[in-house]
Amino acid sequence: MAASGSAKVCVVCGEDCANRQRTKDNKGRYYCQPCYEKARHDVQKKVAAPLKIPKAPARPIPDSTFNPFDEMLESTQRTSGRTCGSCGNPIAEDAIICLGCGFNIETGSKLGVKVEKPKRERSINIGGSLSGLLSPPVAGLLALGFFVGFFFLAQGDEGLSAAYIGIHSVFALVVWVFVIIAGFRESILYGIGCLICLPVSLYVAFAVNDNGYIKWLYGVSFIAGILEFCLPGFLDSRLAHQFGH
Repeated sequence: MAASGSAKVCVVCGEDCANRQRTKDNKGRYYCQPCYEKARHDVQKKVAAPLKIPKAPARPIPDSTFNPFDEMLESTQRTSGRTCGSCGNPIAEDAIICLGCGFNIETGSKLGVKVEKPKRERSINIGGSLSGLLSPPVAGLLALGFFVGFFFLAQGDEGLSAAYIGIHSVFALVVWVFVIIAGFRESILYGIGCLICLPVSLYVAFAVNDNGYIKWLYGVSFIAGILEFCLPGFLDSRLAHQFGH
């Protein structure tokens, strides 16, 4: 490389390399040869390290595309030694505002920095250890298969019909309680709405609630309730109980 009489300052070490061997990148910045070789070596190590191929040589970086300036300048900024006068966090050499607390170094004022907090987990841990064995659709289909099979067995058998009604009542109550809990975890109004209004509980179960088990089992509860109305003598027994016959 030809030497030049004008000042050509290395952007890394700050020394004039006009009369020394140097390199110039595509942005017009100068880099003395020792700094260039060091940056090239460091970048090659970072490129080659993730490959983890013991027998294969490190991939060479073509001179036409390799630009060590950006890599070295970023490293220089990270280790500039400057710290924020407000929070003490390290900042870049040319930084004006601290990204950690919003302190403006030039004006001495502090900008408002909003810290985003993670959203509160609203899902209910229903399923427990079964979650690793049964997905919500599988659990829902198994429960639906149980009630459908029980429904056909209860045809013409008053004892099995009564058992079906009892089991479904307990099942529906348990799932409804989980829907109420999901409603209260979202808001008090949703929780109270689940207690007194069926459409609200449906909305909470299928639109607000994030737990797949509750969605599927609540749906199974409704289907099983429809089957319960189709049991032989169900309506007759309900009417007789209502009118005192």
